[in-house]
Formats: sequence, structure tokens, C-alpha cells
Amino acid sequence: MINHLALIMLTTGLFGAACGIIGSWLFLERKSLFADTIAHATFPGITLIFLITHNKNFYILMLGAFLSSIISAYFIKKLTITTTLKKDTILGIILATSFSIGTIILSKIQQLNIINSGIITKYFLGNPATMLEQECLIIIAMSCIALIMFVIFKNSYNSILFDPILSKMLTINTKLISAIIFGITTLIIIAGMQIVGIILMSSLLINPAAAAYQWSKNFNSMALLAGVFGLTATISGIYISSNFYHIPPGPMIVIFATTITCLSLLISPDGILIEWYKDKKKLKELDKIQLLSRFLLFNEAKTDPYYAHSIVTLKAIGKPIKSQQLLKLQKDGYIYSPQKNYWALTEQGLLFLKKYNKELL
Repeated sequence: MINHLALIMLTTGLFGAACGIIGSWLFLERKSLFADTIAHATFPGITLIFLITHNKNFYILMLGAFLSSIISAYFIKKLTITTTLKKDTILGIILATSFSIGTIILSKIQQLNIINSGIITKYFLGNPATMLEQECLIIIAMSCIALIMFVIFKNSYNSILFDPILSKMLTINTKLISAIIFGITTLIIIAGMQIVGIILMSSLLINPAAAAYQWSKNFNSMALLAGVFGLTATISGIYISSNFYHIPPGPMIVIFATTITCLSLLISPDGILIEWYKDKKKLKELDKIQLLSRFLLFNEAKTDPYYAHSIVTLKAIGKPIKSQQLLKLQKDGYIYSPQKNYWALTEQGLLFLKKYNKELL
């Protein structure tokens, strides 16, 4: 029999992987605010259905969350079609309004002193430690359904996302596919209400995908890597939270996800630190080329490229030369000193310059 902590880690790990993979679509389609809006839109549904039924059953609360997210999606689409407002403005309005309505209903619940009303507050930031075995199994099932749907509709949605013309030629039903993707996104958001909560849900959908994008631009590789990052963040967050008191698991999971994203931004092949290193290396290479080119500058009328020049002559043009620079070039085998205060190119140094000039051409 699997122990409760292992079951929670299995549940959150699978959920984290599903978040990363599904979030890849949202990230590439620039729908991070959409995910945040739908997550917040579940709150009035949860509070209202609890106010009506006084029932804390997870199935009933999920139903309320799903219905309110559908209503919010309808208003988003309607306002997009019938008004001149930009999409992000509409999403911001719906997000703030949904959360405000949910907060008002929660205030009413607290005034009535309804039994088990405290259960609602855990949906703000999540609390996977309080999940029952049945709830864990439901979230595992929801995560698996989302992943299966991703595999089934991946090619169709990718065609719509990356090649709309091809999708029309293939007569792909874009409205149906978009509706299915919305359903998958909503499913995974509702599954995550108890793990990271309504407020932090969008972060777990977007962070792993944003991190994976720094390592690979191929969609399949990116989605797989995002799943690994999502799994790593959730497992790490749960482990730390379970071993240290007073550390909430939801925020800890998001901190790990954000840390993975920050590290990816720094050390990925196109990351900030790597680019800085490449630029620094390139500048050093240019300085080396500029300095070695001086040895050929005075040889325009000579046929001997290995002619030894006085240090005074070399210092007469261009940037000031430091002794350390000459010694470094000597150590690299590009120049040598036939006599005191005289320097000349080596065969290796000349080959280096020829290679550089060839690349310029």
C-alpha cells in the first residue's frame, strides 16, 4: 500500500508534468494572461456553489469552477467580437471582476458561519497535504486525460498554431480544436486548485514552458522538457514543504519553477551568461586579430611576413600594447621574439590571420 506522502508526490509530479506540456501551447500562443484569467474565473464558481449547497465535496466544487470558467470564456469571446477593446484589456477586466465576485461571495459565506467554510481558502494558494486519497486519484486521472488529449490533438493544433494555411487545406475544424484545447486547459487548471491554488496556477503553466523554450525551439523537445521541469518543480516543492514546517507547498512549487526559468535564462545556449561569455570571447578574438594584423601592416612592400618588428614600431599605431598581451600571444604560439624588444609572426600566427581574412571574404 502506497503511503500518503508518496501518493501526494506522485499526484503533484504527474500534474506538474501535465502543466509543463499543456503550458507549451499557451506559451507559444502567448496566452499566459488567458490562463491566469481562467484560473481566477474558477473562484466565483467555487464560492457560489458552496454558498448554495454548503457542501465541500471536491466534485461539486469542481463543477462550480468549470461552469464559471465556461461563462468567463463566453464573455471573453463576446467582448472580443463586439467591442474594440484589445484582448489583454478584456482578459484583465474579466480576471479582476471574477476574483472580486468570488471575494464578495466568500465574505458572505464567512458572515453566515457555514460549516467547513475554511475549505474555500485553501483554493487560494493550494494545500496538497490536505488532499484525500480519492482527490489524489481524481487529479491523477485528470492529468492523464489532459496528456492523452494532448497526444491526440497535438498535430492538429500545431498545424493551426504554426501553419494556418496548411490547416485550412487539411480542412481542420479550428473552432472544435480550439474548444478542445480550452477544455484541456480548464481541466488542468481545475486539477491544480488544490495543489498550487487559483492565484499561482498560471505560473506553473507558463514557467516550465518558458524555461524549456530557452533550451529548444523544436516543439516536441520543448514540450517534453517543459514536462520534466514541471515535474521537477512540483516534486521539489512538495519535498521541501514536507520536511520543513510552516512552508506552504503551493508557493514553494512556484519558487522552484521560477528558479528553473531564471537558471535557463542565464545558462541555456542563448542565455544571458553564455551570450556575455561569447561576446567577451569575441572581443578578445578581435583584439588578438587587431594586434597580429600590425605585424603585416609594415610588410606591404616586403615579401617576408615573418619580418621581426621593433616594439617601438608596433606601439606606434593603434591601441596601446601591453607586455602581457605580447606574452600571451607568444604563449599561444602566434608570435616569437628573435631578439630583445623585437617580435615577429610565427607560421601559426600567419595561418590564424589568413583564416580570419578568409572568413571576412
